[in-house]
Amino acid sequence: MSKNIIGVLGIGAALILLVCLRWPIIVVPAAGIAVIAGVLWAASFTRNHTKWLILPLLLNEALSSVNIIDDSIRPILRYSMLALFCVPMLMTAFRSGALGKGGFRLYMIYFAWGAVTILYSVYPFYSAGRVASAALLFTSVVAITSSITDEDEIYELIGIFWIGSAIIMALLAVALVAFPADLSWKLDDNGMVRFSGLFNSPNQVGEVMLTTVSSALLYWPAASRRTRWLILLSILAALGFDALADSRSPFIALVVGVLLLAIDKYRMRAVVVAAALLFVGLLISKEMTGSEYVSRGEVTTLTGRTEIWKYVVHAIKERPLTGWGYEVEGQIFQNRDFPLWEDIWDQGPRSSLHNGYLSRAVGVGIPATLLWLFIVARALGFALFDSRAPRVLHAAAIIGAVPIMITNMVESTAGDCRYSVGLLLALIWALSEYSRLREVEEKAGRTSSPIPGLTALRGPVEAVGPRLEPL
Repeated sequence: MSKNIIGVLGIGAALILLVCLRWPIIVVPAAGIAVIAGVLWAASFTRNHTKWLILPLLLNEALSSVNIIDDSIRPILRYSMLALFCVPMLMTAFRSGALGKGGFRLYMIYFAWGAVTILYSVYPFYSAGRVASAALLFTSVVAITSSITDEDEIYELIGIFWIGSAIIMALLAVALVAFPADLSWKLDDNGMVRFSGLFNSPNQVGEVMLTTVSSALLYWPAASRRTRWLILLSILAALGFDALADSRSPFIALVVGVLLLAIDKYRMRAVVVAAALLFVGLLISKEMTGSEYVSRGEVTTLTGRTEIWKYVVHAIKERPLTGWGYEVEGQIFQNRDFPLWEDIWDQGPRSSLHNGYLSRAVGVGIPATLLWLFIVARALGFALFDSRAPRVLHAAAIIGAVPIMITNMVESTAGDCRYSVGLLLALIWALSEYSRLREVEEKAGRTSSPIPGLTALRGPVEAVGPRLEPL
C-alpha cells in the first residue's frame, strides 16, 4: 500500500515538474500548492498511523530554527503545524488513560504550574506560547507511545525518528553546498568560523548529530542490510557536520553513552578498551595543551559559561520558589545589573543559559525543577537498572537519554519536547514510564492494565531486536 502511494506521488511530482519546465511562471505557486497538499495529506495520514506522527513533529521542531525563514514568520509556521498535527491527538492521549497515572499525571501537574507562572512571568506572551507548545507536543508523544504494545513497535518508532533525523542530515548537506557562506557559517566570539547549516547556531548541529547517531545505533539491530548502509551514511554525515560545527559537548556526551553501552554489553572487555582509549586521549590532550584550538574560549570557565551561571544562580536566589516564568531563560539578562552586554546575550528569552537545569530552575523555581527531575529520573532509572525493562529501552536510556542529560549540563537541551533532543528524550521517557507502570500494575495484582500501551510492553526479551523491513 505504501509503495503504491509513493509511486503515485512520484508520478504526480514528475508531471508537475514537466508542467513547470514548460511554464516557469507557475513554479512558485505550484510549489506552494504541493507543499500545502503534502502537509494536509501528512496530517490526515498521521491521524490513522500514529507512530508516523513523530516524523512531522521532528521536522517542525527543526523548522523553528531554520535561518532562511524570517523570525516573524517562524512562530506562525511552527504553531500552525502544531495545531494541525497535535490538536487532533489530544483526544487520543486522554482516551489512553495514561495522563491520569504515574509520571504522566505528575508531568501534567508540572505543566499546570508552568501555566501559573505566566501570571507573573517577565515575558508572559513568550511563556504562554512555550507552555502551550510543550503541552501539545507532550500529549502527542503520549498519544504516539500509547499505541506501542511490543518491542517490535519500539524499534519501528525509533526507525521513524531516525528517518526524520536523516532528512535533516540531507538538508544540512544542501545547506553546506548551496547556502551562502554568511547563512551556513557563523563566526563565534573566539574568532572561529563554525558550520551552522540551516540553523541559527552551530550548537544545534551538534544536538541533531547526537539524536541522529543515537537513533541510528538503536535502530541498527532491527534494520535490514540495505537500510544499514543508509544508517552508516547518516552516522558519518552527522559526525562530519558536527566536526564542521565544532560542537564538542554533544560529541563528548555521545562518546560517554557509547562507552557505557559497550561496558553494559561486554563488561570487563569494554572497561579495558575504555581505559586504553582514555589513556590515549590523555596523552593527546597533554601534547595539545596550550594549542590555540584547545585553549580557545577560556576552557577553564567552559567558554564563559561559569561566569554567566553565577548571575543565573543569583537570579534563582531572588525567586527560588516561583521562578521568573516558564522558559523565559535569557530574558533575565535584560536586567540592568547584568554585567555583560555582548550581542550573544541580547536575544531576550531566546538567549541560552547553556545549562538546562539552571534554565528550568530560573523559569519555574526550584520545587518544580525537583519535581521534573523526579519524574524523569524515576522512569529512566527503571529502564537503566530494572531487569524487567525491555532491552531496547535499556539501550535507549544509555545511548539516548543519558547523553542528552549530560549535554544538558552545558546546553539547554533537555527541554520539554523542544527540538530533536527534547523529542527523543520525551519518547524514551514515555516508553520507559509505560513499562514501569506495567510492572506496577502487575505487582498490584491487576490482571489487565487500563492503559492500552501497557498490555505487552515489558521485558526482558531474548533477542536483541526484530528484523524489520526497510521503512
